[in-house]
Amino acid sequence: MVTASHNPPEYNGIKLFNPDGSGFDAAQGKEIEDAVYSDSLATVPWMEIKSSGHWENAIERHIERIMADFPGGIKTRVVVDCDGGAASVITPYLLKRLGCDVIALNAYPTGFFPHEIEPVAANLSDLSRTVVALGAECGIAHDGDADRAMAVDEKGNFIPGDKLFAILARAVNAKDVVTTVDASMTIDEMNLSVIRTKVGDTFVSEELRTHGDFGGEPSGAWVFPKVSLCPDGIYAAAVIANLASNQRLSELAASIPAYPIIRGSLPHNGFSMPQLQKRLMQLNPVAVNDIDGLKTDFCRRLVPRAALRHGAPHPPHRRSKDGISRAPDLRGCAEIIKSVLAEKT
Repeated sequence: MVTASHNPPEYNGIKLFNPDGSGFDAAQGKEIEDAVYSDSLATVPWMEIKSSGHWENAIERHIERIMADFPGGIKTRVVVDCDGGAASVITPYLLKRLGCDVIALNAYPTGFFPHEIEPVAANLSDLSRTVVALGAECGIAHDGDADRAMAVDEKGNFIPGDKLFAILARAVNAKDVVTTVDASMTIDEMNLSVIRTKVGDTFVSEELRTHGDFGGEPSGAWVFPKVSLCPDGIYAAAVIANLASNQRLSELAASIPAYPIIRGSLPHNGFSMPQLQKRLMQLNPVAVNDIDGLKTDFCRRLVPRAALRHGAPHPPHRRSKDGISRAPDLRGCAEIIKSVLAEKT
């Protein structure tokens, strides 16, 4: 796949997939990189190079597979924001065939995105306003290649990814789930068996090969292993619409525990992660998880978690904090992280 996914177009790249739908894992990716940068890369004569093919009924096959899981159809009004991406040619048509009253926004795959492509609350104001203005039961937003899907409720409120993870897990009757280390404590409160991986849907898919009923990231990449190990925003859109046809999404979201969480980026000022880890350990955290960067628990009931990891494709360190208590406690956690990043020795 040639895609920038949820990133701006200048980050276009090539994404490789396994037959089961999962993206190449770290070992496979390294093998490809080593081959590309090797001076002895094996090649074939030009007359042996194969031509590309076009699978005419790929979209129809996908639609039919999803419709098979909703034999009774879905009766609801839904607004879908495809933002000019790949979902334009499938999600509105799928939902219409399932019986939904569909209002499609930006459903033309021109390659130019009318708004910032990542489906986060700040980029979905038009979707929220349209849902409320037209009396829709929900709104659904995709990123560029439609492996992500996020939702707004009937009041136009964006549903945070951690809550949406829990809602989707309930919807598919999952018992064993896989998510990433940056997901908040919300998921731990849902009476689920939870396995955490490094950040990235490829790590989630890799774990789901052997264990789990459902997986995903709070960024909106949802994996339904009974269908495929590829994050499937199209399937997620059908699940969300079906939920909205039976219950108000605002009520579903309100039933999920909420913990304050702050996500963002800070410049690393020349620090390496080992240096950061050494300094943070001097603050005596009560628990540490270093599966991806560093997650530290400073106090179980005040500021339980602070996480630092290298972000991609942008160079600053990504950090997030989630906790049970009031916002001032989270601000205190932010000051801890800033002070560590500001130090030179």
